[in-house]
Amino acid sequence: MLKFKNAVLTSIFALGIMVPAAHAQLGNDSGPIEITADRFELDDLKQEAIYDGNVDVIQGQSRIRADKVVVSYWDKEAQKERAKSTTGAIGALKEIRASGEVYYITPVERVKAERGVYNAEKERITLSGNVLVTNADGVIAGSHLVIDIPRGRYNMDGGGQGGRVRSVFESVEAPSGQ
Repeated sequence: MLKFKNAVLTSIFALGIMVPAAHAQLGNDSGPIEITADRFELDDLKQEAIYDGNVDVIQGQSRIRADKVVVSYWDKEAQKERAKSTTGAIGALKEIRASGEVYYITPVERVKAERGVYNAEKERITLSGNVLVTNADGVIAGSHLVIDIPRGRYNMDGGGQGGRVRSVFESVEAPSGQ
């Protein structure tokens, strides 16, 4: 039992809150990533932590909310090898896969989808399935959205079979007398 507890604590520490920000940024904030959920399961052989029920992944002012989240992480040997071959800090976090009702929330927008994948190395979030982006300027809907976080680039498509991207923007009225 003690060995199991140590493995769980080691994996949670390596993954959860102590992921270096250099290769793990959910938004424009850096710092630790905190994950809370109703249930937790660890599969150390697969290097996966499974969070189920009201999952909240938070980093600064950015968050991912979902019914279920699977966090993949690099084992210690892979982390050492990756650190030798790249520059900058390398963390344990590899990928976050969210399913169910998925929300990606930042101070300027709210994105809803059926599935989401955050790739820590590329700092990219891919959301799919009835994607709806809402911000102060309007709403954009489609089937597949890729967000390149460092570049602030959003690429949305409407999906195959005639699917289209739809946008609705609030109009801004010019002040009277101009």
